[in-house]
Amino acid sequence: MNLFETIQLVQNTAKETVAAKLIAVPNDPESHLLVQNGTTTPIKTPFVAGPRRHVVESVESFAAAFARWGVMGGEDASVANIWIDLDSWSLCFFTDEPLRRSWVTLDLKPSPQLKLLQSFTSQVSVDQKPLVRMLRHDLAECVDPSVLAAFRSVDFQKIVNARANVQHEKQSLDSDIVAQVTGDKKPDSFLVDAPLFAMKELDARTRVGITIDIDCDNRKFVLQAKPGHIEMALDDARAAVLNKLQIDLAAAGHADVVILAGSPGGMDE
Repeated sequence: MNLFETIQLVQNTAKETVAAKLIAVPNDPESHLLVQNGTTTPIKTPFVAGPRRHVVESVESFAAAFARWGVMGGEDASVANIWIDLDSWSLCFFTDEPLRRSWVTLDLKPSPQLKLLQSFTSQVSVDQKPLVRMLRHDLAECVDPSVLAAFRSVDFQKIVNARANVQHEKQSLDSDIVAQVTGDKKPDSFLVDAPLFAMKELDARTRVGITIDIDCDNRKFVLQAKPGHIEMALDDARAAVLNKLQIDLAAAGHADVVILAGSPGGMDE
């Protein structure tokens, strides 16, 4: 065989390979016809179900889903683990361990008040008008009314005038001077009693302390959550979810499920 014939054979073989087709058999998803080189060959193509990614809308429904799909089949039947993941604010369990292709999730809904409090993990400078709005509206019924009254009455212009009166002594404008020109001494912290979730079935609250300083130079207020308070609020959230979940699982016939706090692997596959 010369070079030309060899090249032609390769080209013809490639054409025949490209021309191969797999044709579905009507009403039989587990069989196909392989058409290649003018011949038809029946082949078996076992059906493989795709992964199931269920999303439920309540803790009660999550427990019901677990009762239905949380037990693994086969000779070594076992019960799946449930994950409480507050990094993604969700509940999850896998329905086909160890493959982890199918799962059931519930998106938890943190309250707007808790999300606001989380923004104060580091120092935040706030103008007076937004501060008053926050205390009056965003944290309504979560903060003692006296706190709103105290910081609404701050008059920065009066403070500037008082500063001018003591400037010759090169004295800092401390909280005592602020109290003299604005009335009663302002609190240096306040407590927020906030709901943890925007979900009726998770009716739980937490308490977070917020420190507040008056930045007279910039006419702002500096707010920050007290050390550890946000972390303890998240602990309260996990405990509330755990308690509700255990009650609903017991009602669904699964009182001894392993419930883990953390982030499960395999969710990105």
